[in-house]
Amino acid sequence: MLGKLIKNEFKSSSHFLSGIYMAVGISVVFLVLAYMFKIKFLSFASTLTIILLAVGVVLVTLIFVVSEFYKTLYGNQGYLSFSLPVKSRDLIASKAIVSIVWVLLSYVIGIGLFIGMYIYLSSLVGEDTKMIVEDLLDSLNMLPSRSMLIDLIVIILIMLFIQIAALISEIYFAITLANTRKFQKHGIIFALLIFFAVYIMVQGGMAVLTVYFPLTLKITMDGLVLSFSKMNTDSSMNFGIIGSLFQLIMCFLFYFLTSYLMRKKVNVK
Repeated sequence: MLGKLIKNEFKSSSHFLSGIYMAVGISVVFLVLAYMFKIKFLSFASTLTIILLAVGVVLVTLIFVVSEFYKTLYGNQGYLSFSLPVKSRDLIASKAIVSIVWVLLSYVIGIGLFIGMYIYLSSLVGEDTKMIVEDLLDSLNMLPSRSMLIDLIVIILIMLFIQIAALISEIYFAITLANTRKFQKHGIIFALLIFFAVYIMVQGGMAVLTVYFPLTLKITMDGLVLSFSKMNTDSSMNFGIIGSLFQLIMCFLFYFLTSYLMRKKVNVK
């Protein structure tokens, strides 16, 4: 049943989100054409559009997944969703998984667009593209080891995935708590207050754990090394992971709390 829910969530959300991703693709095509045929006006317009889309794709995706969660569970479609013969935890899991995938994709696209624009704009002043890429890698302190580069990309993606999952779980919990019978009369303002309170609590917990329980994952030529020492801030090959582990635990906590509230406390409009 969870698989079917995820499939339906992807199908319904793709109708909207595919539009902004298509806009990104069209803008990139126009930028390539402007570069090939030296069309200055088209180059300027495409560059500005891509910069705006790099930020907009993340914001639009976040707003969409949050509004869809609220609309399908606590808005006009709430009765239909709660009448489905599925468990509340499956409803939450399907929406969370799909939301995390879309938001992660939007982050990757946004970062890729910024990197691409950096390379493109640098090439306009006469620098060789290959040298630009090499300088970019050097600025990130990446060593020329393929295995280390793969480890770095995987770790960054995992940590980004956890951060997005934590953000989504906090938002879902705040919206659900605000729609319980006791707090529903306070409206969306109360949901925002809950979210900021939860967010500050999680960030504070991460900060405390990072200071008093340092746990660092180091990327070396011999592989990954786990160290109980403070992170070396001079190297991008070291990652403090205790905060990410705490975020992951809080994801599951908010997941079960949201599921409980949906079963026992929520008042569907």
